[in-house]
Amino acid sequence: MNNRNKILVLKTLLVSILNLCKTQDEWSKFIEYGNDQEVKLEVNSMNLISTKGLKKHTDITWLHLGYNQITELGDISFLINLTNLNLNKNQIESLKGLENLTQLIELNLAGNNINSLRGIENLNQLKNLSLRSNKIESLVELEKLTNLNRINLELNQIKSLNGLENLFKLETLDLHSNQIQSIKNLENLTEIRNLYLSYNQIDLIENDCFKTLSNLKKLNLSENRLSFSSKNALNNLNLELLQIE
Repeated sequence: MNNRNKILVLKTLLVSILNLCKTQDEWSKFIEYGNDQEVKLEVNSMNLISTKGLKKHTDITWLHLGYNQITELGDISFLINLTNLNLNKNQIESLKGLENLTQLIELNLAGNNINSLRGIENLNQLKNLSLRSNKIESLVELEKLTNLNRINLELNQIKSLNGLENLFKLETLDLHSNQIQSIKNLENLTEIRNLYLSYNQIDLIENDCFKTLSNLKKLNLSENRLSFSSKNALNNLNLELLQIE
């Protein structure tokens, strides 16, 4: 067995052992003996993020704690090298604690109880963001995160597109099943290719609404309240996929 295969086997073993740890003390003690930059502790009935073991491993770059019962992020500011954080399917209510994790590239907090994006404003290296199935009402905290490439905020309570104006690198935006009433502030998103706005409350589309979005390929506006004139305004778009019914 070559060294690369040995490393893959050891990584698999590490993940398997960690997934058997049911208490904070068990996995905190174990991680002290680990020497990996990726930690997975999904589906473990954890209700908090213990920092006891983590503080000795500030070189961790990937942390996966999905499908637990964690209610708050706590103090994880010492994880300064973290690039990928997955906390989907927990019971987290606030993004407080993320402020200093400025190296994050990918953040997944889908399926929690978060009602605000406050705490995310400093994460200017962020490229992929998923906060689907939360209770978020506003996007304004995203306005400075200009490296964002993909956003998934479907199944929230968002009412407007304010906050997206400067996201010049954005390619995919999924906001289906929200409470959006009009399509505004998208004219600068010239790199966007995929736009999903189905199941909202949109009733009017201006004729030049998508004029500057020359790279747009997929547009889903189904299950809205579009008037006949609004549907006609979409006729001249050069799309691979258009859904309006």
